Amino acid sequence: MFRLIFIETVVGINTFVDRFLHSYKRDRRMKAIEEKSKHINEKMETNVEGLK
Repeated sequence: MFRLIFIETVVGINTFVDRFLHSYKRDRRMKAIEEKSKHINEKMETNVEGLK
């Protein structure tokens, strides 16, 4: 009985950690994409100003 509870707890913790890491990675990826798009927008603006 105790062993079953222990295994359930470990599986629960692993699932929680996996979900947390997944959302953490997704947040970091989103931030990186935002930074990249911001950089590209700045580049575009300077190019447009250069054309004027």
